[in-house]
Parts: sequence; C-alpha cells; structure tokens
Amino acid sequence: MSRVAKVPQGVIGYVGEMEKPLSRVHSSRAGRCGAGRRLFVAFAAVAALAACGGGSGGESDGGFEWSKDCVAAAEAGLPTTSSVCADSGLRPGEGGFSFENWGGPVAEDAVTATTAVAVFGQEGTCARLEGEACIPFPAAQQWIEQVNLSIQGGRCEGMAVLSQRINDEMNTPADFQEAASKTFELEKPSVPVAGSISRWWVTQMLPSVGEANARAQGMAPTEIAANIAQALRAKQGVTLGMYANGMGHAVTPIAVTWVDGGAIEILLYDNNYPGEITALTIDSEAETWTYDVGAANAGEAGAVWTGTTGSMDYTLMAAREGEQKVPWSTDDRPAESKGSARITVTTGGKSIAGVVVTLGDKVVDSRDLTSATDGIRIFPSRGGLGTGATVEIPAGLADLKVKPVIGEVLDPAAGDIDLVFAVDSPGPGSVIVRDSVDPADAEYDDFELELSTDEDYESNIDVAADGDVEAGYAFEEESIEAALEDGQDLDIGDATEEGSIDVAITDESGAELYSVDFDGEAEGDSLVASAVDINEETGEAEVTEVPIEAEELDDTILAIAEADAQTFEEREVQAAAEAANDSDPTTDTDNGGEAPASTDGEGSPNTEGGGSPENTSNDGGSSDNSSNDGGSGGSTENDDDSPATTAARNNDDDSPATTAARNNDDDDSPATTAARNNDDGDSPAPSPAPPPADDSGNSGDSGEG
Repeated sequence: MSRVAKVPQGVIGYVGEMEKPLSRVHSSRAGRCGAGRRLFVAFAAVAALAACGGGSGGESDGGFEWSKDCVAAAEAGLPTTSSVCADSGLRPGEGGFSFENWGGPVAEDAVTATTAVAVFGQEGTCARLEGEACIPFPAAQQWIEQVNLSIQGGRCEGMAVLSQRINDEMNTPADFQEAASKTFELEKPSVPVAGSISRWWVTQMLPSVGEANARAQGMAPTEIAANIAQALRAKQGVTLGMYANGMGHAVTPIAVTWVDGGAIEILLYDNNYPGEITALTIDSEAETWTYDVGAANAGEAGAVWTGTTGSMDYTLMAAREGEQKVPWSTDDRPAESKGSARITVTTGGKSIAGVVVTLGDKVVDSRDLTSATDGIRIFPSRGGLGTGATVEIPAGLADLKVKPVIGEVLDPAAGDIDLVFAVDSPGPGSVIVRDSVDPADAEYDDFELELSTDEDYESNIDVAADGDVEAGYAFEEESIEAALEDGQDLDIGDATEEGSIDVAITDESGAELYSVDFDGEAEGDSLVASAVDINEETGEAEVTEVPIEAEELDDTILAIAEADAQTFEEREVQAAAEAANDSDPTTDTDNGGEAPASTDGEGSPNTEGGGSPENTSNDGGSSDNSSNDGGSGGSTENDDDSPATTAARNNDDDSPATTAARNNDDDDSPATTAARNNDDGDSPAPSPAPPPADDSGNSGDSGEG
C-alpha cells in the first residue's frame, strides 16, 4: 500500500486568498461517502493557523509525548513498520462491515419517527400518541424529510460510528443480528442494522457534535492525531472527519503510528473499502495531512485529499449521547443566544450543493471553509457528494440573505434534482423549502431566505419573479404548506408577547394574500397541516387541511436505543469512579481557546484572543473533546462536559433526551444518558454565548483500552 502521495499540480481548492480552479484527479473507486461514484477532486486548503501542539519530534501535544507514548511494535494485521502509539485492535476483515458504504434512496435505513424518538425522545418527537403510534410534530416531519434526502449522498458517518461502537464494546454484533459474532457478519438489508446506521448518521447534526467538531477544526493535525491516539486507548468511540471542497467523509480510526522526525499515520477502516486498511499521513513539520483514498486498491489511480488545520476533525461517542434538545423545540437555545439560525441544504447526492450567505459586502460559501466570517460557521455533512452542508448563523446579525447553490451536477442524465433547504428559524419554529431543479439550470436562483438574528427575528422566503417552490413553516403543533410562485413571499414574524407567530403570504408588491396566527396548539385531537394555494386568476387563498398521520414505532430500534442508554450510564458511572480515584493527573488539555468560527478577513481562521482551541478537557490524558472555556466565536456555552465520557451529569432540564434514566417523569422515551439534575439547559446550541462559568475542565483517567 502506498503511503504519502504528492498532491497533483492543479487540485481544485483554495490556496491562501486565491481561488485556483485547476485540473482534477480521477479515481475509478469511490473515495468518498457514497459508493459507486468517482471522486473528482483533491483538496488543498492552506490556512494560516499556528499549530496547537508541538509537532512530532518527541515534543508534547497537550501532555501526549510522541517519543514516550509511541514505542510499541505493530500487532498482527497492522500494516506498518512505524512505532505504534495506539491500536484499537479493529481489523476491517472482522471489525468492519462486509458491504460498502452506499448512496441512493433510503429503504431499511429510512429515517423515521422511530429514529427521532431514539435520538431525541418521545416527548420531543411525538405531539400526540394514538395508541402506541406516534403523531410527530410537524417540524419533526420536516426534519425527517430533510435527513432522508441528505443521507442519500452516503452512509459513511453511521457506518464509521457503529463499527467503532462495536469494537469499543458499547454494542455487540448480536444486538443487531442474532448469532452474529463479528461486525463483518452483519447484513445490510435489515432494519436493526441499516436503521442503526442511519440513527448514528443523523447524530452529526446534533449541536453537541457541531460544538465538538468546531473545536477540533481549530486544532493542528498533529494534535488531532495525539487526541485520537488517547481516545483509542480509552475506547471512547472516536471517529474521524475530513473535508474537501464542499464534501465530507467519515472513517473509523484503527491506530496511530509515528516515526521520530518523520510522518505520523492514522490507520483507518474506510467503509468505502471493506476488509482493507487505509492510511492518512500527517507531515508534522508542515502540519498538513494527506489521504490517498485509492492507495488500498492495487493497480488503481488514487484520488488524493489533502489539507491542514480546519479541514479535519474528530468526534467522541459521548458527543452523540447524553441530553439532546430537539432542534425544532422552542427551548433548544439558551436565552442569551436567541436569534441564532441553522440552515441546511441537500440535493440527495445529485450535485455538490452549498449555501451562500451574504452579509453586506461579505460572502460566506459553505463549499469554502475559509470563507466563514462574523461568527458564521460551516459544517459540511459527512456523507459525501451531494450530501450538502449546514451553516450556523449566530445571534446579533442583521439583513442577511441566504440562498442555496446547486453546484456541480454529478450525473446530468439522472433527471431533475430534488432540493431541500431547511431552516431552524431565528425565532420559534422551522422552515423548509422544496424544489425540483433542472440539472441544466446552472444559475439556479428561484428563491432566497432573508433574515435577521439581532433584535428583529423575522425571516421570509423571497421567491423570484419566475420562481416556483413549495415552502412550509411549522411551530409546535401547527404548520402551513404553501405553493409559492412569481415573486410571492412567505413572511414569518417574531413571536409576540403572547407567544404567537404571524405567518403571511404576500405578492410581489408586498400585498397580503393570506395570513394566519400560530400559537403552537392545534385544535381538537388530531393534527393537520394547512395546505395553501393562491388562485392565479382570483388571487384568493385556497386552504386544505391535510391530516398528519400516526406512525407505528419500531420496537427493535427503540430496544437497542434503550440498551445503549444503559451502557452509557454505566460508562459515566465508571468514569466518575476513575475520576475520583485519579490523584496524579498526567495530562492537562483543558480548552482555553476559541472555536474557529470566523476568519481574520484574509480567508484564514482567526485565533486571536485565545490561541488555538483544544478539543480535550480530560486531565487524566484521555481525549475528551469537551470543555470550551474561552468561549467560541459563533459557538455556545458548553459546560456539561459533553462530549466526554465523563461522570454523572445533572440536568433537570425537561427537554427530550436520548436517555433511559432521567429525572423527568413525563418523558418515558428511550435515552442515552443517566439521571441528571441540572436546570441550566446545558445542551450546546449553535450560537454565541459567554464562556462557561466553570473553566476547570474535566478531570478523568484515560485508562488504556
């Protein structure tokens, strides 16, 4: 297997301040999330951010010393002659899946109300129960629709997470398939397997995961490698994400190796290549990384990804577990960050979609991570080509214009492109826009979102004079679906003192065609969506009430989620005991920096005022991915030690959670965390907040896995 491959001259990417559209690298294998398509681009993003750690010449990266921690010889099946820093023991021929990562329409892996209940809890997902069936909140339906399109770009995130969970003994293969003893024996076409892959895929959209990823993206590659090594030793369920020109990919780290004065390697199980081990190589002097994703396939040209600080991150399992507030709730943000907004776009694997935000003379393009400014953050979805991205806009910004970009069409012969543009509004409620786009429409501009996140939390969907889209707005139990065309707008007001929301449809001149006030409570026992169509001839609104159907919940997935809750509780209790017994901490990697939320105006991440952010806060040496003590530009308060596998957290917040044992007697939903008692609503939200009051970090023992 080849190791370090040179980046070909002319890769598509951004070098310094200059965009250089150059030649492409082709591969006959899918070096991305979503098997069956060629990876067209290699990526070189150069950002002027100083390394957080000290390189790999024996120096320390947050207490991890390469010369002292990397002394072991490779165990059987590990293709390296370098010194081994950590080895999880996972070998893809047994601990990986036998099937490739795949793209395309959902089937057994469809995201459903069951998935939402498993992640967010029954109370947050189901507005009503009809027997044991769930009538989901309208906004939950919107979320399910958007995710089911996004996941069609590829399932890599879910496969990376689930394989690592099994390897780290958080699950067993028999949890998903009777008599299976190895991950490699699991069969894809079953709800327990495919449904669990999609369940873990969606966790990348959680605010807690976003916060962890933002902190990691501010770290130099050598520091990420050191933290991954510690996480592998401690069996913390770590996954690795990498990003290139609007695309994202997730893989499962297996081992970290080191050569004195030379290269660091992170050996990987890449779910695009069943049964094989691939390698990501880090140049410790330049603080750049290279991933030759075709290197595992003899005789094939490899597509090369490369990058530096800001284009790679990692996630610990605890970020995906614990208290998770539903993104469509009215209390998913603390009061001080009211007004923030999250915008997600996807084209279901048919194009490299993006989001463009215009703020005065500044432009943020989700396909260019270095364009982020003014606290706006970019999170490309880890699912591959066409999966899309999420952009988080902090509170305090006015007069923004946001529009989707279809981007490069991957298969023009595939027909019209399904576009979903979803908005977790600056005020209460959620917006979704749907359209079917002609692949030949390279300059698609049928609509844009206008919003402010300062004192005025109004927003509107502004349809072009020749546009034609479907738009919806949901607030608690009420929702509206509208066919908009020819300059019509969907205007959403800020909440009144009484808590009601004014929703209006206006024409191109601003004249009101239809309006309704939502207070969040549906009348009667059933839930309906108001479908509104404006008659072209009369200008009158025709309203039809469409019932929201109940959905049977899948007991198999919920039973797995409930068992996962118990194992998470046990891990937290064990971590608490280890922390109590830890009298001689060896590592202090408390996060006193800032997340790379904005740039310095020159296209490079701005690190002034706090240095490079750490992604760790575990004084016992394990990678923790949690405490954010210096505040984060565009990020939120995160004082719950999440995403660490830390001890009991106390949270009285009665928001829905993915946990089994909670001090919330009105939510009997499955969960992934133990009883907590904390009334500060500590689930991170994607908006600015003051630094956490507790800057001591988490003290825990890494242990060796």
